[in-house]
Amino acid sequence: MKLLTCTLVFICTSLLNISACAQESQSTSAYLIDGETLTYSGSAPNLLFIGANAGKVTLKTSKIRSPGEYLEDWQIKLDLDLSGKIRWAYNYDASLSSIVDDKVFKFLKYNKKDGQPSRRREETYLASYEKKQVVSHYVHPDKTKSTKELAFTEESLTDPLSLLYYLRTLSYDKKEGVTPPFKIFNRGKITEVSLDYKYTTSRQRRSRKKVIHIKPSQATRGTIIRKRDVEIFLDPETKIPLRINILGIPVIGKLVLELKSSNHPKLKL
Repeated sequence: MKLLTCTLVFICTSLLNISACAQESQSTSAYLIDGETLTYSGSAPNLLFIGANAGKVTLKTSKIRSPGEYLEDWQIKLDLDLSGKIRWAYNYDASLSSIVDDKVFKFLKYNKKDGQPSRRREETYLASYEKKQVVSHYVHPDKTKSTKELAFTEESLTDPLSLLYYLRTLSYDKKEGVTPPFKIFNRGKITEVSLDYKYTTSRQRRSRKKVIHIKPSQATRGTIIRKRDVEIFLDPETKIPLRINILGIPVIGKLVLELKSSNHPKLKL
């Protein structure tokens, strides 16, 4: 079930035709909404005992208003709630959060807590763009702690969670193309990723809708979720993922996350 969180744990997430380019002139506030909530249902179509009820994933964005270092920035949160059947098999849960700069879409802090109740682990990434350094703090399942530092030269980085929202900053202005490469920090290293995209139609909630189909390019396949293929179907107007498919999972085969509810004012399900 680590795979579920990594995607969304887009999830994850995006980020050579210059047909899709980041809107660098826009601040992060142009793409995020204070109080936005997205809820996805999970299903494993190849497993009859799980079927259409693997649990749910909730994503929330909020403007940070409390005093502190990140007063003017954005927070993204993800909570995973497995259903009874799959929880019986895996007994796993996870929560993720990301703090994103308000002026430029780049992550400042990322935190993930996951694992089984008796073997919890936690990882936190702190990015300093002045020092050009990411400091990673780990709490391992055996309760030991470790810290790593990594220097970088990039002007901006995404993390596995903010990647899902970074998709909104891109312009997909051709019927088919490849996004410019972007950098994601995950598992203690920086990886360059680019995405293939194509306008198509797909069945969403009992009807066919126009969508933007996205998947990692051939050169970067397996980098967002280790050794797994991922495909995302975006709403063309809001760039919100309507469905996320994680492919090639042992035993499960395919995991599907489908958007069930949204309070985004421009998205009608």
